[in-house]
Amino acid sequence: MNEIFSFLTEAWQLHAHMSFWLLMGFLFSALLGILVPASFITRHLAGSGWGAIWKASLLGVPLPLCSCSVIPTGLGLLKRGASRAATMSFLTSTPQTGVESFMLAGGTLGWPFALTKALSAFLMGILVGGLSPKQAESNETAFNSPEAPKSWQEMFAFGFIELPRTLFKPYAIGILASAIMIHWLDPRLVADYVGHGWGESISILLLSVPLYLCATASIPLGVAMLHQGISLGGVAIFLVAGPATNLISLLMIAKTLGRRSAIVYLSVIVMGSMLLSFLINHLLDQPQILAQHLHQHESLTWFDQICAIALMLLYVARYIPKFWTTESRVLPEGQVEMSLSGLTCGGCMAKLQTAFDKAEIKTYALTLDSVQVNEAQLEHAKTIVEASGFKHHLKNIKVGSS
Repeated sequence: MNEIFSFLTEAWQLHAHMSFWLLMGFLFSALLGILVPASFITRHLAGSGWGAIWKASLLGVPLPLCSCSVIPTGLGLLKRGASRAATMSFLTSTPQTGVESFMLAGGTLGWPFALTKALSAFLMGILVGGLSPKQAESNETAFNSPEAPKSWQEMFAFGFIELPRTLFKPYAIGILASAIMIHWLDPRLVADYVGHGWGESISILLLSVPLYLCATASIPLGVAMLHQGISLGGVAIFLVAGPATNLISLLMIAKTLGRRSAIVYLSVIVMGSMLLSFLINHLLDQPQILAQHLHQHESLTWFDQICAIALMLLYVARYIPKFWTTESRVLPEGQVEMSLSGLTCGGCMAKLQTAFDKAEIKTYALTLDSVQVNEAQLEHAKTIVEASGFKHHLKNIKVGSS
């Protein structure tokens, strides 16, 4: 029993140490959605030259999209007029980092590390876009309907409700796995197994490439790897190759953008992460600073505890029964809302939104739990939800009359 309590304490300490930075990441994600609308991103990715490539890579760096959601998002941009090269740049830089993972990496592994990793993601995106096979582009971007500006309420709902819901499961798995590694494994076991120098880099690369990881949720595992004696450069490989590559993403890129594009994508990620590891180990690896980051969680402040509780409440809010009724809430005229089930992440939302767009169904609000559509398109929307592999049922909400 004491061992279990000690393990749970270790997991809570890891969670508390990371909570403030993750909360700041959620805040900046919300602000990003307000300041940089989707139409702005799409407009600047429509070109076929280097301008579109570096813009796509730069704009992808802060976006809070992980490997499960970046593919449908990138393909959605392609369909809306983005060039193939710009799309490949976006698909490369986006899953490696995001504003929330950048804040978390800076708070736990040091700001020089976080900045170097973000710069690496940007440069890899440019390289992949530049090396991608050149094909004839059809850049007739169709902005048939102006994009409705996002309100502060909508974007903060995204930052502090939708984003925590999306990250909860992988984050919890990452925290528990990290606590297991730190608490029960011999501190040198992993390091002795993978070796040192180039042997360490190759071993971690072979482990990371096929894994399905999230940039934010992989950081707790990176911290645990440091405890196991893995170098900071080795951790960098894990945090780059893990989120950026997995078998599902590679197969989807090969199918939609071609095998050559997938080969270029994988090659740049592999070589880029190896080079990043070499540079970090020779330029940023400072033992005293690392030791400070590794042991900060052992002395938590009240502020850390408050942030940990606040973040946990955000994670579990969706499971708390709503005792207030929604019967008095009236939607605008002609709109109706359906509850959804089976959606687990931003990728699911992107998949369903793409299906709605293809079927020319107007959506007014889409979350993991519900969607608002035009009442006249309700039956068609039900069919699309079912065809996408999800379930639905009507909420007890009145249709507006004004």
